[in-house]
Parts: sequence; structure tokens; C-alpha cells
Amino acid sequence: MTDSDKTIDAMSQEEREAAFKNECVAPVISDGILDDEEKNLMDALKIVYRVPDIEMPSAEWMGQIISSNQGHNKSELDAELSEVINKRLHEPGHINLPDKNYIRIEEWQRYRAKESETPIQAIPETSLPDGTEDDSAHRTKEPEPESFGNRVGLQLQHLEPTLVIEDDQQLADDLPPSVLDSPGKVKLPEPEWIQIDKEVLLGRVEELLDPTHERIEEITEKIAATCMSQSETLDLAFGTNIFHKEREDSVIAVEQELDTDAEIWFAGDVHADLLGFEAVVQAFESNAGQNAKLIFLGDMIDRGIHDIEVVMSLWHYIYENPGRYGWLVGNHDEGLQWKADDRMFWSSVNPATFQDWLNQRTDDKAIVSFGVWFVALVSRLPRALFLPGLLAAHGGFPHRDTWPHINSFSDLKDSRCLGDFVWNRWTHSKLKRPNRSSSASTFGAEDFHGFRDVCSKRLGFTIEGMVRGHDHVNTRDHSERWERREEVRRASFKGRILTINTMSHNQRGDWLGDNTPPNPRAPTLARWRQGELLPTPVIVDLSAELVNWYAPECPNCHHPNQTGATMCERERCRTSLH
Repeated sequence: MTDSDKTIDAMSQEEREAAFKNECVAPVISDGILDDEEKNLMDALKIVYRVPDIEMPSAEWMGQIISSNQGHNKSELDAELSEVINKRLHEPGHINLPDKNYIRIEEWQRYRAKESETPIQAIPETSLPDGTEDDSAHRTKEPEPESFGNRVGLQLQHLEPTLVIEDDQQLADDLPPSVLDSPGKVKLPEPEWIQIDKEVLLGRVEELLDPTHERIEEITEKIAATCMSQSETLDLAFGTNIFHKEREDSVIAVEQELDTDAEIWFAGDVHADLLGFEAVVQAFESNAGQNAKLIFLGDMIDRGIHDIEVVMSLWHYIYENPGRYGWLVGNHDEGLQWKADDRMFWSSVNPATFQDWLNQRTDDKAIVSFGVWFVALVSRLPRALFLPGLLAAHGGFPHRDTWPHINSFSDLKDSRCLGDFVWNRWTHSKLKRPNRSSSASTFGAEDFHGFRDVCSKRLGFTIEGMVRGHDHVNTRDHSERWERREEVRRASFKGRILTINTMSHNQRGDWLGDNTPPNPRAPTLARWRQGELLPTPVIVDLSAELVNWYAPECPNCHHPNQTGATMCERERCRTSLH
């Protein structure tokens, strides 16, 4: 293995390619096998070495490497590779790497340590970003398996390689014939922009930035009283008294026609962004009619900077406006659990900033009670909402292995279906195999059209489109937080899936590089009316001044910092924010 004194920054493109082959590829292929964990590692390291498009070395070269390494201990080669990786990650040029690369490298470290049953040098804590990619699910504490969220967490403790589609046609043969002849391209609604009163928004956010014990205890007592009472109700949109023991609307199907003046609005991932959350609420209240409803698509917590403030405000709106606000569970929401025996919170996702914040305050009775009731409420929330023509969920829909068993809406309460509503992501592929052993389980274009066909034929329910969150929109050429994909390879979504986010700024875990869209990022709602084919993206206009006050961005590493910070909070940076 070569050990160049040059940093990657100082290398030419040719030198980077040579360094990658000699320092990374050579020790990995030394045994003649390239498993899935090693493939993921190579994909991550290509970005580290800035050779994303490099082709694998020739068979002749790899043969020479395998031959030269005969007799070398695989664990020793892995240890050498680990040392090289740590060295490269400490180079200053890698401060803005996408977090998913660190996650993949960590996974390989754990995988190898398990295989060899000997500890491998871990990536130093100081080399990791403050925020990590969604859904890594590598927590050390085992959860208690009494809830659906915990069952998902347990599944994610044992990651298996994602299945790769070798033959699209083989999978297509399993789909209903009508899918392949699905309707042609539809006219997509044009996005709209909304102006809001920024002074009012600023005042509301400033008011909520101090979550006093009195406020925490007040809202917690309301939740507890509702749960314990047989007469009081907690009315959410399309669901009533969700704490009632006999009631569990995990899937809500609205089969009757809605009122002609009814508007249904949707807001995507909030992720503890108080400014984005209050901005979309104000946009909704200022522009929606009296009979309108606003449905949050989950992931209210984690990643951002104001977890408890967002949750308190959401509960406030629900209580003050019965039946007007709804909340579908996100993976971060249901990932949080309370372990009473250990008096600690546990989460099946990463980053889990709300978990960390709560666990730092387990000697505070009011805080613990707030967290426990958050877990209780989330366990009773729905996973999906079916409206006449429209599906709303945090992530996706039941994958094809469940379709033979779906004959009624009650069948959608199967654990696999419920998990797919929350965890599934979309991809640029035509078709994807079900893979619930990975937190990155995905669906493709024709999977979506296939589920539409199932709904039509088995449930008698038409699905024209879908609105969702889960995937974070980081399109480099615009700041809006929405995406409506149309074409993929040899297939088409036909613009029928709208992904929306509510974050007002670039968050921890986003791609924070030179090509990152500058703040402010525009939180995006979706508005849908009975009879409309697809929902309309509604974009909230925020000023850069307001967003940079709320989450001051580091000019060096683009890291978002706490409101009022004067220095970048990232240990590897610490740049002045003035």
C-alpha cells in the first residue's frame, strides 16, 4: 500500500486516481472478493478521493494485487486501510463531505470488526460531522419490542445488503398488465409563491424560543388529561379521540366525497426547524379557508435546533383548533422510545438530537414526562391518509410482496405495510425489490403505478397521485424544498409524486458544499382540493436576513448554528460568525 505524503488537495487528478487504487482498492480486493459492504465503502471513498467517476482497475491489475497479497492476513490489511482512511479524513479538505460517506465508512468499520471479532480502529469522533445521514439505525441500546416503532428499530439493527435488480423484465412480469399501459403524461399544476408577514413570524418564533417549565408542564398535563379521560377528545384532522383504547386509525381512508370548498394542505419534514414550522402554519392560516385542514407528513423532530419548541407549538395548534391539524408519523417520530427500566430514551434513527437532548435531562421530571407523552401520542397516530384520488404518507406505500394479501383497507395495517408507509424512499429506478432489512428501502416508478392498480382493483379506490416527505430536497439550481419527478430510466412517475420539505435552511446532514443552494431555503406546502388530479406546490417566501438570524450559517463550512451563536459550533471549524 502506498503512503503518499501529499494531501488529496495537493494531488493532480491522475495522482488521486492512483492513490485511490493503491490505498483503497488494493487492500479490499486482496482476497479476490468484493462484498456489498466493501462496495459501499468504495462508493464513499470515491468521494473522499474526489474520483466519483473512476472505473474499477483492470482485471490484470487486480490479479497482480491478489497475487502479491497472498499470505497476508486480511484483518491486517483491513487495519491498514482503516488507518489510511482516518488519515485522509483528517485532511482539512474533507470538512464538507456528505454525511452519508461517514455513515458508510462507519458501517464498514463495524462490519469488519464483527467479522474479525477484533476491534478495528474507529473513525475518531472529531472527524465525524455533527449531523449524520437519516436512518442509519446504529444505536447500541436494544429497544423494548412492545411497539411498532420498536419492531422497526429491531429490524434495522441487522442490516443486510440492498438487493440489486438484475433484470427489470423479470420484475415487470409480476406487475398487473395495466401498469405497463398506464395513462399518459398529465398536466402538472404550476407552483405558487406565498408572501407572509415576516414581523409576525419573527415575533412568534421569539416567543417560543424560551420553553419554560410552566409551558412544558401545561401542555404535558393537557396530553395526560386527554389520555386518561373518557370524555375529553384530542381531535386531529380525519381522526377523533386518538387515545381511545379501542381506536387505532393507523390507516385513514376517506371514501366519501369532500365538501366542495374543502382544502387539504400538507407540510413535509420539519426536523426541529421552528422557523420553517411557524412559517408554513402562518402561510396556511393566512390563505386557507375555514374548512381547510393542514396535515404534517412526519419527522417533526431531530437534525434541527429546536425539537421541544416545535412539538410544543404543534400540540398547541392541535388543541386550539380541533380537527383542523393532522399528523402522519415519520420515521424519526416513531423511532423515539422510552425505556422505563433504564430511565432513558432510545431512538432507532440517527441523528437523534431529541433523544440526546432528553437523555441529558432525565433528572428533570417535567422534561421526562414531556418525552414520555410524545412517545405515547406518536404510537397512536396514523401512518397513511387515503383521500379520493390522493395518497399521503411520510415515506412510501406497501411494496409488491404485500399486494397479494391486500383485499381491504384493514389489510394495510399489516406491520410490513405500516413500515413501508413510513420508511420507503423513492429512487431513480424503474423497479425495486422489497428490502426491509435496510433503512434505505426504496420503490421505483412502476412499483408506484402497480400499487395504484392494486388500490383500484382490490380496494375500489382510485389513486392519482401521492404527496410525501422523507427525502430531503437539495436541488442545486433552486432553493425551493420540493421535487416532482417525471422521468426515470425506461419508466415514468409522470409527475404523480410530490415530495415536500418544511426546512427553512440547510440542515445538518444536507450536502453542505460550494454547490449547496444558499439560504434561505423555501419551505414548501402542497394544496389539494376535491376534484384536482394532483396537489399544487405552494412555496413560502422567506428573507435571508430572517433565516440567518434564526440559524446563522458558517461562511467556511456552511454548518447551521444555534440562534444567537457567535462562533461555528462545529469542533473541526470554529469559524467566527461575525
